[in-house]
Amino acid sequence: MPTPVTLLSPEDQRFDSYCCAARLGNNDLFIAYIRTEHQPDGSILASVRGLRSTDHGGTWSRPFLLIDTPGMLDFDPNVIAWDDTIIVITTAVPLTHGQQVTTSKFISRRSEDSGHTWGEPVEIPFSWIYCSGKINGGVRFNDGTLVFGIGPDINIERGGTVTSDADVWAEAGVMISTDDGRTWVPGETIGITQEKGPNAEHRSINGLDEPAIEIGADGSVYMLMRSGHDRFYEARSTDQGRTWSPPRKTTLVAHDCPGEICTFDHPTRGRGWLVIYDHSPQKRYPIAVAVSFDEGHTWSKPLIIFDVQTNAHYPTCVQTAAGPILLVWQYDTLAEPGSRWMNSNQCNRELVARLLDPNEIDHL
Repeated sequence: MPTPVTLLSPEDQRFDSYCCAARLGNNDLFIAYIRTEHQPDGSILASVRGLRSTDHGGTWSRPFLLIDTPGMLDFDPNVIAWDDTIIVITTAVPLTHGQQVTTSKFISRRSEDSGHTWGEPVEIPFSWIYCSGKINGGVRFNDGTLVFGIGPDINIERGGTVTSDADVWAEAGVMISTDDGRTWVPGETIGITQEKGPNAEHRSINGLDEPAIEIGADGSVYMLMRSGHDRFYEARSTDQGRTWSPPRKTTLVAHDCPGEICTFDHPTRGRGWLVIYDHSPQKRYPIAVAVSFDEGHTWSKPLIIFDVQTNAHYPTCVQTAAGPILLVWQYDTLAEPGSRWMNSNQCNRELVARLLDPNEIDHL
């Protein structure tokens, strides 16, 4: 199996994480990610950066700045790309020394020439107190409707306090645009009332969030959601995310971490979906992929891609125009073997990537 390569290595007081990949209309590859920088006073700065490949992931550009919201930390980039247009959306939170989550904004930036030039950042209004986006790519329907995944926190809406993931009660849904991303409205959000699993990590979330979404051949939408249990949850929509079926557990084993889905073309088996995720009932490793040739109704057994017994998570995927599938994730290089959590002073993350030949999944 090919060895993953490091896209971005950490430097002193700086690391990169939370990536989202897309294939552009001209077949270049584009990655938006978060650069975090520790300051001498103990605070951090976080901004959205970009990478670009013009040779199907063989080589990459130098990083370039995309969004740096004044007085706020930028996290969780979503990317939607079609034709010559790219929209990057970040979840911006107040710049504070504490860890309490209070509020957020969606800030977007747009390019109409495949990322060579960019417009000014603009805010996407929403009515929740706090809502996250979380790394997964958005989609575009045949009629031009755009959708990206979101996760409002119901605990904050009800006046609760959130200082870590353990306090989160999240729901999942999407934002929808019918005018090429100029304006957005929310669809229905869905959640679960059952508390996280009895064997869950103490900092695991309650509810559902960080949805990955994909469009079916019939125009329906599939949503795969993170939970504090030992499985992903799923739901489907027949009206572009305005309403959803009740969420239910999938067969994909995963705990408190997001996955990402991409459509791919197999040389002999045709159109399929690939999901990249952490295949574990309790940990954020190992990185694995599974495939479906019936649009998520059934999934194959997992193929382990990366397993070094420490956090490797927040993955993204997209098929290149040359055929291989680009897989990217963040790897916490200073985590102790078997650990799940680190504080910010211990964290040392790099972005890791590999190209997956569709023939590698033939035995799944």
